[in-house]
Amino acid sequence: MIGKEDFGDLFHSFGVKNWDLHDPNHPEYNRQIWLLEESNNHHNFYTLSTINMHKKNKVMTFNNYGIFFEKNTNLETQLWEFIPTNYKLKAVITDFQYGSQVHNIESLATTSATSIAWEMSNESYDTPITVHPNIRESKENENYWSFTKSQERKFFNKLDVIISAQYCGIEASVNNTTEWTNTDKTLKETMKRNVNRTYTEMLSDITIQPRKKAIYKITWREVDTTVPFTAAVKVTGFADRLKTNGSVSNAQVDVDAVKALLEYDAISKGCKTVDITGVDGKAALARIHGNIRLKGAIRGNLTLDTQNI
Repeated sequence: MIGKEDFGDLFHSFGVKNWDLHDPNHPEYNRQIWLLEESNNHHNFYTLSTINMHKKNKVMTFNNYGIFFEKNTNLETQLWEFIPTNYKLKAVITDFQYGSQVHNIESLATTSATSIAWEMSNESYDTPITVHPNIRESKENENYWSFTKSQERKFFNKLDVIISAQYCGIEASVNNTTEWTNTDKTLKETMKRNVNRTYTEMLSDITIQPRKKAIYKITWREVDTTVPFTAAVKVTGFADRLKTNGSVSNAQVDVDAVKALLEYDAISKGCKTVDITGVDGKAALARIHGNIRLKGAIRGNLTLDTQNI
C-alpha cells in the first residue's frame, strides 16, 4: 500500500482530506487525523502528515513535517497499518434460509400422552342429563435460534448487530419476522420467541346416562426438532471523517474501508475474519450459520370416553 495511487481509495474511505494539521494549535491536532499528499519539495516521495499508525518496517525517511515513501519501493514489503479513530462496525443479519426439514414437519411429529380436556359426572340413579361442553385447548409453538459455536459467531458477536429472523412455523410455513439485537441477547446465547399457538376447539351436545362420567381426552401431534439455517450478513462501517472546513463528523465509509476494518477488528479481538461473499454498495456481505429448534404442536385430537362412577 505505498504510493498515492495505492493509498488513495483506502484513505478517502476513511475521510482523508488535504488539510494542514501540523499546527499543534489546530483544534483537530490531537485527534491524530492523517492525510496523504504529494510533497512539493520531493517529487519522488509522498508525504504522510500527522502520524497515527503502527510501523511494520523502516523503509522511510522522516522529518518534522511528515514521512516520505519512495515511489519505487517494493510494495510487497511496505507493510503499514492505518487505524482511524472512533470507528464502528454494524451488522444486520437477515434472509434466514432453513433446512429442508421445515417442509416435512409432519414426518418428524410424535403423539403425546393423552390428557383430560373436559369431564362431567351424572350422579343421578335414574335420570339422564344433556350437556353442551365447549372445549378449547391450545399448545404454544416456539422457535429457539442459536448460532453455531464457530469463529464467525465469535466475530459477529463483537459487532453492533441487529437480527431479523423469519418465524419457522410448526405447520411448515415461514411467517412474519422477529427482531432483536446483540444488546438483548448475544449470538452466543439462544434467542427464544413464541411464534403462535395451535388450537383445538369443539362445541358438542352429549347425553350422560345415570351413574356415568363423560370424559373428553386430548392427544397432540407434537414436534421438537432442530433445523440448520444460514443467514445473510450485511456489514457497514462508520468512522470519523475530516471535512474541508476542518470539522470532523462520523460518517459511513465505503466497502474497501469496511473490509479493512473487519480484518483489523477480527485480528485485534483474536477472532478469525469471516469470508466476504460479495458487496452491496458500501456494505460487505457474508453468511453466518446456526440452528433453529422448532417446538410445538401440529394439531390436537379430542376423543370421548365414558366410565362408571
